[in-house]
Amino acid sequence: MKRILVILVLGVSALAATAGPAAATTECRGLQVCVKVAGPWVVVPAQLGTSRTAAQFQLTCPRGFLAGGLDAELSDRAIDVDFSGLLGSPVGPGTTTGRSVVFRGAYTGSSVRTSSFRPHLGCVPTAGGGNGPVPYRRLQRSRRASQPFDGCEPCSCGRGR
Repeated sequence: MKRILVILVLGVSALAATAGPAAATTECRGLQVCVKVAGPWVVVPAQLGTSRTAAQFQLTCPRGFLAGGLDAELSDRAIDVDFSGLLGSPVGPGTTTGRSVVFRGAYTGSSVRTSSFRPHLGCVPTAGGGNGPVPYRRLQRSRRASQPFDGCEPCSCGRGR
């Protein structure tokens, strides 16, 4: 019995040692000057039925910056995370978003279990380029938020994705 336990512990240790690095979040992808702001893990109520309560969390960029990119880490793929953008044209920082963004996460699973999400903002300067180094920190491994399926494959429907 002890041998089996030792072999099991060694096997789990070997598996943990071969785990790949955590996938970076994408809130600053494509932005030349970007400050990453990560929020805390927000617990999402696990409810079944047609009226499910969503958890909301407001994340704010530092003074002199606007939200230019968004991302979220999920503890469960059954969480739907979105945000309300402001109306206006063109869509972009300062028009669609402001200094603060309210993330909304709702549980969409079919079995009751507590889950959470962690919001991320990529903040861009309101004017000019930055005047210092952009902070960067590697995050722990987690699941990434997935994009909802909109009925067309990338680049096959003429929407330019």
